Amino acid sequence: MQVDSEGLLAVQPDFNASRSPYVIDVSRPGKVAEKYEYHLEHASENMARRMDLEKEKQLFRALYQRYSNHQAVLVGNDFDMPKDGYTRLYYSGEIVDADGFDHDDLFVHFLLEIPSGWTSEWGSSGDKEPAHFSSQIAQRRKAGRHFFGCPFGWNMEYSAESHLPTDSNYRLDWPRLLFEVVSLDAWNRYRVEGYGFLDVLSAVGSAVETVHTWIPIGEGSNAKLRRYLVGGGAELENLNYVTVPRDFKAKEFSRYGFRTAGAGRLRVRHTLIVQRGISTNGQNKLSYISSRYHRGFRGDPQRASMATFDQAVERVLEAFKRARRRLLEARGILNVD
Repeated sequence: MQVDSEGLLAVQPDFNASRSPYVIDVSRPGKVAEKYEYHLEHASENMARRMDLEKEKQLFRALYQRYSNHQAVLVGNDFDMPKDGYTRLYYSGEIVDADGFDHDDLFVHFLLEIPSGWTSEWGSSGDKEPAHFSSQIAQRRKAGRHFFGCPFGWNMEYSAESHLPTDSNYRLDWPRLLFEVVSLDAWNRYRVEGYGFLDVLSAVGSAVETVHTWIPIGEGSNAKLRRYLVGGGAELENLNYVTVPRDFKAKEFSRYGFRTAGAGRLRVRHTLIVQRGISTNGQNKLSYISSRYHRGFRGDPQRASMATFDQAVERVLEAFKRARRRLLEARGILNVD
């Protein structure tokens, strides 16, 4: 039994008058088994006086307030929240390794391509974002793999109201990473070893994904000999053309006459955390937007709609509220206010 500074009496183990008895086993090897069963009952008289009841309620309120203050000291409450109607994405990860490329001494150029209307910051400091990023040079190790362990991270934000669906087939454009794998040997022979891209995760969590790359190839054996002997060769002037550029407006994106070949693979580990600013306008415009996005994204698992995040966050919050309410009811705190 323990009494704290607020006068609260704690008993362990708990009272069990209406439950199974506690058991004490005092058996010794080679002896007759001995066990004792016992109950703990609350024998105090019920508090009939209103003053005693009020005192107990105040005690529980003080206990809960002290617990809340302790949680606030540990966690804090000075959170940087997005504005109402905005969704913020904290995206981070690393380029883990690579394999299947022709040459040694590899490094990776990469950049984040964001849709129109989005904003992004490199890292968490808000520094000006460079045009592209590069990993260190990695040499081939065991099993023919190049190990990078190159970290990256962006904070992105967009407004839900600025991306209102125009029809039932609307698709929310989603950020993606573009990669260029390059080799640079001791003779300064520079070769593009592969291009690839990876969509930012479509749901909160973490995943390890493989990026399959390709390279443009020149015409005839001269191009192959030049690439092997002195380096160089065909390459993209604009890394956005690794996939269909966002500013491309025509119906078809043709690479007719553009010869390519499969190359190696990159392994990328990435993580996504989503923070959403809740609108305070009555029923919340986000509910309409979310339902429209949800219908527009059926059959397109690679691109996430805002509804994916809204519904996931709402489910977590509702589950947390239910669990917290059950906890407070079990402690007898809810009925004191």
